[in-house]
Amino acid sequence: MTLLRLLWELYDRAFVFAARLRRVGRGPEALLVVRIVRHAGGPLTLPDGTRILPGTPVGELHYLSSHLRALHAHHRPEAAVGMAVLHSTLTSLEQLALFVVTQPAYRDLPAFYADTLFHRGAERLGFQIVELPPSCRKSFLRHYLRWLLAVYHPQGFRRLRRHADALEPKTLWMSRRELLDRYLSPKVRPLKRRVP
Repeated sequence: MTLLRLLWELYDRAFVFAARLRRVGRGPEALLVVRIVRHAGGPLTLPDGTRILPGTPVGELHYLSSHLRALHAHHRPEAAVGMAVLHSTLTSLEQLALFVVTQPAYRDLPAFYADTLFHRGAERLGFQIVELPPSCRKSFLRHYLRWLLAVYHPQGFRRLRRHADALEPKTLWMSRRELLDRYLSPKVRPLKRRVP
């Protein structure tokens, strides 16, 4: 498994570079990277009224796999890992909010999304959970994200076999407005601009 992780980390770094993913913060708790893509799904209305139409530029979020692996390596038991990931996610969302208001290319994106297996409780962080319709894309995401979990989780494929039925991919969405209202520090709120 060590060799497999090493090879996958090399692939992961190459993907981050090739996909032009931008880190939104620095430090060991900076879990998120982002890039701009065009929404490929159907029309979507978020809880605050933000409307996402096909072709709308949005932010696509990913976790930095190497940072997740480091959290698993430094926190035991699993409950402690979960708390560490939650804390780092909150810090990363604060970093994302600051990134959005200071990076011109990202300043006017109406929303951000992530495909993930870990969606339980995401509403409490400000995300809307969207079910993925049956499709080739959902099937690919299911296998790809489960593979990532098996590679980076300390229990490897044993963890995957025990919880496979509960590990279904879903999409998390958060509007720009929700992100800034929840996570932008009051010290930099003058930089905030309303989305038309």
